[in-house]
Amino acid sequence: MGKAINSFIIATGLLGCILSTTLTGYAQPNKDSLSVVPTQKDTLLDQNWYYNLETDFNGHLDNPLKLLQGRLPGLLISHPGSDPNRQFDVRLRGFNTLLNNEQPLYIVDGVPDIPFSLVDPRDIASIKVAKNASVAQWGLRGARGVIHIHTQPAQASKPTIRFRSYLAMEQPGRSYNVLDAINYLLQQEKIFGSYNRPSPENNDWIEIITQTTLSTVNSLSISGGTNALHYRGALNTRNIEEIALNKGYDKLNGRIRLGSTLLNEQLDLGLNLSRSSKQSKIGFREAFQYAISFNPTVPREIDNPQFGGYYQQPVYDYYNPLAILEQNQHDGNDRLASGTFTGTYQFDSKLKGLSAHLLLSETREELFRGEFYPADSFFRGYDSNGYSRTETDTKTNRMADIHFNWNAPLHESITLNADMGFSAQNLYYRHVFKEARNLSAADSYTVIEDKNVTNMGGPQEVDENDHQLTAFWGTTRISNDTWYLDMGLRYEGSSYLGEENKWGLFPYFQAGFDLDNLLNFSFADSWLIRGGYGIAGNVPKTTVGLRPSMNHVATTFRMGNIFLPTRKCRVKTQT
Repeated sequence: MGKAINSFIIATGLLGCILSTTLTGYAQPNKDSLSVVPTQKDTLLDQNWYYNLETDFNGHLDNPLKLLQGRLPGLLISHPGSDPNRQFDVRLRGFNTLLNNEQPLYIVDGVPDIPFSLVDPRDIASIKVAKNASVAQWGLRGARGVIHIHTQPAQASKPTIRFRSYLAMEQPGRSYNVLDAINYLLQQEKIFGSYNRPSPENNDWIEIITQTTLSTVNSLSISGGTNALHYRGALNTRNIEEIALNKGYDKLNGRIRLGSTLLNEQLDLGLNLSRSSKQSKIGFREAFQYAISFNPTVPREIDNPQFGGYYQQPVYDYYNPLAILEQNQHDGNDRLASGTFTGTYQFDSKLKGLSAHLLLSETREELFRGEFYPADSFFRGYDSNGYSRTETDTKTNRMADIHFNWNAPLHESITLNADMGFSAQNLYYRHVFKEARNLSAADSYTVIEDKNVTNMGGPQEVDENDHQLTAFWGTTRISNDTWYLDMGLRYEGSSYLGEENKWGLFPYFQAGFDLDNLLNFSFADSWLIRGGYGIAGNVPKTTVGLRPSMNHVATTFRMGNIFLPTRKCRVKTQT
């Protein structure tokens, strides 16, 4: 085991002063486990939280956000229902807890707005969480907090092939305490004075709709190469079963990173390609609701085709939970692809410490959700003589970034690190909603993808948005082993905002000082004073209002997302 130290941190800002105590631990990681290791004192001065993740861990971690749960103060991560097909709710303490409940800005290998699901946990090298004044570096989107993810790089080394496999079995640990058939009938007799038992059934509906699961995770990685060409490729597969019947997903994730160092190590080129696909059986959470309340004395199925052979009692909001899961479909199909090219040039000795950086990136994402309820399904299909709906989200993210960096000593142990750059980003979003009724039992949700749904008794709605973000920015850090001073300014505009509110100016500064380097405290390894002030923005994603909708009868107006010419960025001061 390594050494455990206490770090007493005083954070000061223009809006107040906070005194906090943290415990920082260092330990030798187990090779077969996930290791979360904070870096040394320089990153404590940096006022951000860094986590370096060992590459050779095993475990059923299907989402990288699970790596951060419960590890950082002010970072709240929840997963309602622990459903593997539901997104995590992530909140960084501050502005987004008051307005919009926005997710943080995710940045993967330097590219913002990259879907978190594109990254497999086994491909992550480190995670950095920023929620202080430095989030102003991201201007219009910084107020939500920023989470940086760096994937495993391609490095020159001997060829290495690694394969890992993981097998997991799960079963329900606890269940609701509900009445069995005998006690149910006794309660019925107590209330009504008599009871009518329709059959000798004794069904525990929770047990009926759950199962023992078997999930597998496989990972193959290949790395190596020389300075002229180094590479890393990874392929990850996940076959995950859910406790509920007919729920789970199959996921395939692949990533290739290539690098090349040329011109006497002055030029570094990189290519990062990734692809992910996920086939999901989303199922119906409502089945558990009705499994608690449904009559345990009735049979699961009966010889009656009215409801597909399942027993149903045709009263309001009362459904056979097994029929919900076995008769209906609720599936998902996600496809994501991303490509990033990077180039770095180190200038010669006449301009020592000066480098130029180029980043070009494009990400495409398509998310499909389909639901189908046959005409004999009492749950949502019976009243519509067969009902189906689909939703498709298409997103494209294109980005170009060029910046210059100068890293040079100023005086003895004092160094200067300055960046200045320009970035442009195009974000395209399209949402298509379709629904149809009067479908045959042989159909599925795919039928309304192939036909004109306006002739099938259902509307087709389209939301579309295409906007650009342009930014000019600069940052400067002056530091040594004891203190640091950061300053930065970002001038950013978005076509998503109203004409008079397109541009914003986002400055910040922050500083830190380690008293222990001067006073050598015996009771603590570090005593840090640090604080900062910055202005960051939060662009509202949606404005709700009436928008036109075409259906088979006429043009109607429904509640939805509209554009307002007065839309503007919300601004937060961050310390």
